[in-house]
Amino acid sequence: MTNISEKNENVTVGQLINLIDPDFTGDGTERIQVCIQDGEWEDYDEIGIYSSFIDAISNCKVKEIGAICKNVFRIDIDWSEFNKGEEDA
Repeated sequence: MTNISEKNENVTVGQLINLIDPDFTGDGTERIQVCIQDGEWEDYDEIGIYSSFIDAISNCKVKEIGAICKNVFRIDIDWSEFNKGEEDA
């Protein structure tokens, strides 16, 4: 696991998804595990990188990232951007 926030990086979920090569596995199974808000690293939901939920969190900053296997990675995000959007609605 790499703590991106300690390195003062400002990578969003959308930018990270754009870096993923959709042909890496050749079978479209690229997945992302998003840590649950206020949960631990082991508490996550797994979704496909083309899920509509990705659009909803695309502006959120990535705090931590870890490779789980060749086509799955896990991220912990800063939920404040997501929550701000909910408050504005």
